[in-house]
Amino acid sequence: MSSNRPGHFSADLGTADGRRAFRLKAGLNYFDRGGVHCIEAVNDQGEGFYVYLPAGIESGVYQLEIGLPSIIHVTDCTEAELYPEGTLTLAVEEEGQFTGIFSGTDANGITVRNGSFRLAFGALS
Repeated sequence: MSSNRPGHFSADLGTADGRRAFRLKAGLNYFDRGGVHCIEAVNDQGEGFYVYLPAGIESGVYQLEIGLPSIIHVTDCTEAELYPEGTLTLAVEEEGQFTGIFSGTDANGITVRNGSFRLAFGALS
């Protein structure tokens, strides 16, 4: 069951047409699917990101590969993972709050830089 949680998500995208910013400040969708934490940040135009974190994940720096953890860039017609060059620096706080910074190039060649997110289970501090 999905629920909207306080949080934000942002990233700078480099495409053949130049750079543009993705910003979502109205909260993030969160659900737990089979022990995997799923965070969705999708705007009204159908573009965004899915973040999948395995149950029990701890704070640390992760290379993004096939499998978990993973970050997927979503457009209205494609889903493309940020790997093999992608990285995620994750902080797991008490009560399951997640804060991350990430970068990489998705499978469609879009460069993602200055990515960050925070998902809170209570009010943002």
